[in-house]
Amino acid sequence: MKILHINFSDQEDDSAFLALRLMEAGGEEAHLWVKEKHSKHSKVMEIRRRWLALLLIYCDRLLNKLFRVTLFSNLSVLYPLNGTYRFFKKLKIYQEADIVHLHSVYHNFFDLDSLLKICREKKVVWTMHAMWCMTGGETFVFLDHGYQKGDANTPFASEYPLRNPLIDYRQRFLIKKRDIYAKATPNLTIVPTSKWLEKSFLKSFVYHPDIHTSVIYNAVNTKQFKNLNQRYWSQVRILFIHQKDEFSGYHLFEKIVDDITHPFDLFLVGKSLKCKHPFTTLPAYQGDSERLNDILNSVDILVYPVEAANFPLLPLQAMATGVYVLAANVGGIPEQFRTNARGLFQYSNANDLLDKLQDTLAMGLNKIREKGVQNEEYVQNNFNEFKMVRQYKDLYKEILYKS
Repeated sequence: MKILHINFSDQEDDSAFLALRLMEAGGEEAHLWVKEKHSKHSKVMEIRRRWLALLLIYCDRLLNKLFRVTLFSNLSVLYPLNGTYRFFKKLKIYQEADIVHLHSVYHNFFDLDSLLKICREKKVVWTMHAMWCMTGGETFVFLDHGYQKGDANTPFASEYPLRNPLIDYRQRFLIKKRDIYAKATPNLTIVPTSKWLEKSFLKSFVYHPDIHTSVIYNAVNTKQFKNLNQRYWSQVRILFIHQKDEFSGYHLFEKIVDDITHPFDLFLVGKSLKCKHPFTTLPAYQGDSERLNDILNSVDILVYPVEAANFPLLPLQAMATGVYVLAANVGGIPEQFRTNARGLFQYSNANDLLDKLQDTLAMGLNKIREKGVQNEEYVQNNFNEFKMVRQYKDLYKEILYKS
């Protein structure tokens, strides 16, 4: 099978990991085209875009830096600014591809009308990592259900990639998406990476009943993320990773950290917290899996109070290294905790986070590490990347067989 993968990057986030892994698993007949290339992989290539699209992006960056607004963000939903289809149409790799596999294409580099044009010629798989494909432009809309009724005017226009547009096109974006998806069937298969995301899509205004959906969970490379069996310290270590995302929930952890009564050592990655409790700052890992594995193997507990997420890999990567994870019950995260509901706390509830963390510390160091080993086995059995790759290959075969 010849598979052409398209993603915004080959390194930045979970979608990049998935796209790169599936490309590698596809052998010589799979290729990955990206907006931003960071690796030296010979089968990863950068997409060329029109100079006008690049100019508009530069203008938006300048506007956002000076005035915290944008003017042209997401306009490629309405207009073919990037020349996406024209670019790929000329490529031999595209011409010979059996399936075009889209990943995260909402980063202002992919013209959405190209989806329709590609679907007229190819079988298309689109892995859904966030809510962007069903909203007016937001990656998450929290508890706002306007996306189900066809109302795109949420309070979250400041979210990336919109970033406070001066002219609000979100209603037009939403209608355009619905129209394109309806015409793209039956060659379009949507792959939500959680049951929560699939349920959201099936209820959305843009959903068309002829679109086939198939949930495949993101998974962990258990050869990269593994327990190094080097936890010999005598006091519980807690890790908090303050990610760039404004919805990392740092304010929740910052609010309760000084109220924890049990003894513990605190380790931070990223921006510091305003707290009296002493902490050790660890260097950022910036997409370095080996470095992240070392960080996770140097702690006992990961606190993950994120306020917007679908199916993030970090909790599973931590579990794979033998870490006990305490996470918010938001998005698809509860699907990662099917055998450990005690590891979840109420979304955006600082008091519940404190209670759950106190209960966890009260178990004692040996019990926490015992639970961590159970997490390790759980991920190996349920969320290993070999299983994920096999599911995608089976899906590819099913799609081609139907044709």
